Amino acid sequence: MHASMTFSMRVVFLLLSVLLTSCSVQFQQLETLKQMREDNNEVSPEGFAWSAQWNGSNYTLYPVSLSEQETVFAYDKRLYLFFTNWTLTRVMGFLPEDVEVRIEPQGEEQLYFQDDQLLARHQCEPWASSTGDDGTLHYVQSCQGSEDYSNEVDVNSAGAVVRVSYLLHPDYPPLTMSPNNIN
Repeated sequence: MHASMTFSMRVVFLLLSVLLTSCSVQFQQLETLKQMREDNNEVSPEGFAWSAQWNGSNYTLYPVSLSEQETVFAYDKRLYLFFTNWTLTRVMGFLPEDVEVRIEPQGEEQLYFQDDQLLARHQCEPWASSTGDDGTLHYVQSCQGSEDYSNEVDVNSAGAVVRVSYLLHPDYPPLTMSPNNIN
């Protein structure tokens, strides 16, 4: 009987050890998560926000780097603008009925696909640049579709993008956006 009690005590001790160790690990993870949350509160996402105007509405967009060359600007977990370098490549959620638009530059053409169907083929000039009095570089790509338009990117003297204007869809006006805290 003494041997079975010792065995039972060992099992109970082993179970308690596992439970206490598990609680300790969970507590350490909780502390890490709590610290991360506290750190995130110190760095507000508003410091990275961009203001966008499109089709009569205003949006606050948050950039997320997907790779060294790819960035997505997101709004409210349902609207997305995908850029490769400075080129808009995909639009999700901005158009009625959640139409997705893919934009593919091909030589002197800008191809617009709506839900994987070719929607429009525009003729575009190569990007041209000019420098403003304040040192801002203004890049313009003039295009011809059903109406003439231009895609534009402004870069300040510090090398930061300060304004972007891009056609999202041939049937809508261009979207214009700029960072909220321009340095």
